Amino acid sequence: MSHSISSSRIAALPTESRSWLDNVSTQTQQALSGAARKITLTRGQTLYERKAEPTGIYLIKQGHMRITFQSGSGAHHLLKIGAPGGVVGDLACVDGFPYPVFVEAMTSCTLEFIPKKAFETLRALYPDINGALLTHFARLSRTMINMMEVTFLGNTHARVASRIAFLSREYGSLELTLSQTDLGLMVGLSRQATNSALKDLSALGLIKTQYGKIDILDVSGLVQFIETST
Repeated sequence: MSHSISSSRIAALPTESRSWLDNVSTQTQQALSGAARKITLTRGQTLYERKAEPTGIYLIKQGHMRITFQSGSGAHHLLKIGAPGGVVGDLACVDGFPYPVFVEAMTSCTLEFIPKKAFETLRALYPDINGALLTHFARLSRTMINMMEVTFLGNTHARVASRIAFLSREYGSLELTLSQTDLGLMVGLSRQATNSALKDLSALGLIKTQYGKIDILDVSGLVQFIETST
């Protein structure tokens, strides 16, 4: 599965700010890197497919990863964009079930791969990994609940606004480099419907849009809009 996207736009994406790696000690981070081997991917190359058996976890060092749900017919929904500092494959290596998402390289990527068995050994030797994972998965569960609430109870504008707010929190930035097409894939809307919602949010003074970029102008107003639209 390949997608046309500008490398310069991807280079401007902010780094994920809430990786569980940030919540382990320096010693543990060094141990994780010491157990890893470097791998590289070219743009469009698949890292792993949904329902594949877990082989290990991947620490994103350089580049950006597209994380999606994908049906047998080829339809897909963009869940998020993995950025440097992020981790993919950790959920499956904790619960032992297949990978729940499809992951491919949006750009050339450099990753550190830690095999599943080695990761299990490190979790036993460095308990702060488990604490960090628990907090991380609890946060993800709360995020999924919030997204479900907006999806089932909110209108299309609320869905777009909610995902913009989520991305802002995830990347720790009020400036998002993201195409309308990718945003639409994240919320299950056409590019036209996404564009309409963005225009209305801009008219309310909540955001400002440029080509491939969304700036959040009023955080509290955006949150209030989501709450009143859900």
